[in-house]
Amino acid sequence: MVKITYFVHGTTFDNEKHISSGWSDVELSELGIKQSIDLKEQTFML
Repeated sequence: MVKITYFVHGTTFDNEKHISSGWSDVELSELGIKQSIDLKEQTFML
């Protein structure tokens, strides 16, 4: 069995303003940084 977890990106400043960023690089908001840290700390059981 293969388990795949797909995480696109954390919340950005543009996400919070309801702006579509398209292909532009936008900084993660404080929430996005927290989401990234939380994701890193998750353990996945196979």
